[in-house]
Amino acid sequence: MHDAWDPELYERFKHQRAQPARDLMALVARQPGMRVLDLGCGTGEITAELHGALGAASTLGIDRSTAMLAQASARQAQGLRFTDADIRTFAPDGALDLVYSNAALQWVDDHPALLARFKGWLAPGGQLAIQVPCADGHPTHTVAQELGERYGTGSLYHGGSRVLNAEGYAALLYRLGFEQQQVFTRVYGHVLPDIDALVTFFSSTLLNPYKAALGEPRFAEFLRDYRAGLASHLGEPKPLFFPMARTLLWARMPQTIRP
Repeated sequence: MHDAWDPELYERFKHQRAQPARDLMALVARQPGMRVLDLGCGTGEITAELHGALGAASTLGIDRSTAMLAQASARQAQGLRFTDADIRTFAPDGALDLVYSNAALQWVDDHPALLARFKGWLAPGGQLAIQVPCADGHPTHTVAQELGERYGTGSLYHGGSRVLNAEGYAALLYRLGFEQQQVFTRVYGHVLPDIDALVTFFSSTLLNPYKAALGEPRFAEFLRDYRAGLASHLGEPKPLFFPMARTLLWARMPQTIRP
């Protein structure tokens, strides 16, 4: 499949994207010699920051984008490595102390089954730390969905049907046997120069499946229509305030795993 992910485009807004990742990182309880897995590591910048902040013994970042992994590979260091793997089929080769995932699981189906899998990877006292966007009601998402129908692709982003609300994740974590948890939705207010910057922001994430499906000439038309659709909802403010809602969850297993 065509790799539509563009690291340079993605990292134009790395400061806006980094804050939720760091807020998630701050929830993790540090312990010596941690074995860490980062699901959907992208360019590896946050993975490397996480590895260093935890003083982890080993950290593995996985991703499916060869373009992103090409950048991540330059960040490999003692105990830190990256590999091409699919979250849906990956299995670690040993017990983990932390499964971390920042803004990746919205692309993966069946979160109850997914988190149950992650639980099975954890050592006693192991932790989950996950962040997922939940902004599907915003015009940035609804306009893309409407255009997908018009362009014949259908909706190619299904995060809204995959991502649970905060209450749903809290109940799921309890059913799975996690002893401690923090689950909350936070709105990150991004001040962007104008609506074109908002289009660029989502050209590197939400709109990637449309780019892969349509090809460059038709995707250029799609982007023009996307911008017009956003402008019809949001106007042309300069600067533009974009509130992005994200759900963060952290949970920890008991030190003694009960059967």
